[in-house]
Amino acid sequence: MGKPPKVREHYLGVVPDEDFGNICISALRYALGRRTYITSLTSDYLIEQARQHHFSSRVLTVMLQDLRRYFDDRETWEIKDDDCDYDSWCALHKELEGESFRVYKEHNI
Repeated sequence: MGKPPKVREHYLGVVPDEDFGNICISALRYALGRRTYITSLTSDYLIEQARQHHFSSRVLTVMLQDLRRYFDDRETWEIKDDDCDYDSWCALHKELEGESFRVYKEHNI
C-alpha cells in the first residue's frame, strides 16, 4: 500500500477554514480606505495567504467584490487615500484574481 497523501498544514498547525477566510475578509474591510501602515500590512498578508491557497472560492469572490467597490469609490472620490495604498490594493487584486482563476480551473475541468 502507498503512502497516505500529505495534509497541507498551516504554520499554526491547522488548515485555514471558512472562519479564517471570514476574519481575512474583515481585515480587508477594516483596512480599505485607511491611510496608515495597516493597508500594506493587510495586503501583504492576504497576498501570502492567497499564494498558499488558503482561501475558498467564496472568500475570494467576496474579497474581489470588496476591492472592486473600493476602486469604484476611489474613482468617484468617496475614498481619498494615498497612491501607495492604491498600489497595495492593486497588487492584492491581481493576486486574488489569479488565485480565483486557479480555483475555478481546478473545480471546472
